[in-house]
Amino acid sequence: QAAAEPDNQGNLPLHLLSQTAGVEHFAELTILKLLEANPEAPKHVNHLGQLPLNVAVDNSIDRDEEEEGEYWIGLFDALLNAYPEGATQGPQGRTPFAVGLKQVNGLSHRRMHEHDHVVYMMERLYHEHPEGALATDKRGRNALHTILWLIGDMGGTVSPGWTKLALDMIEHQPELAAKLDTGSCSPLCVFLLH
Repeated sequence: QAAAEPDNQGNLPLHLLSQTAGVEHFAELTILKLLEANPEAPKHVNHLGQLPLNVAVDNSIDRDEEEEGEYWIGLFDALLNAYPEGATQGPQGRTPFAVGLKQVNGLSHRRMHEHDHVVYMMERLYHEHPEGALATDKRGRNALHTILWLIGDMGGTVSPGWTKLALDMIEHQPELAAKLDTGSCSPLCVFLLH
């Protein structure tokens, strides 16, 4: 019953677990027990408009501790498997993929590579809902602009997973590569400018 009780912010225990990194604190078994106790929990939106999946993606990228990667992948997979439609939903209509890329882009200045669990989540979210890559930001940039900017900005030192994801996107949605931003710059142009 406690698994179905929201707090004053509308968070279920699954939301709270999704905010907490810690292989040492929570086991995958805890996640599965919460999902079993309340199968509707992955669909529950808190007062900020976030599903547990949105919270997990946000926190896993923000903390981005390599040793916690296994925990985040286990949590992410459990949430996405329990509610695949979660890949299409997020606060203010922004998908977890779009929010995740924006966050990775904002944090790129403080590290020289991205850990594999972050790339894994972004790849899986992209393949679950590729239409989300077409969304643009205030500068008219789509997901491919963002990923190629990240790769260019880091001088090619990011995880090879980002390059693989960019190539997958170009192969499956060539229109992404042709999109010009508000400065008339294509994703390749953004990459070359860095």
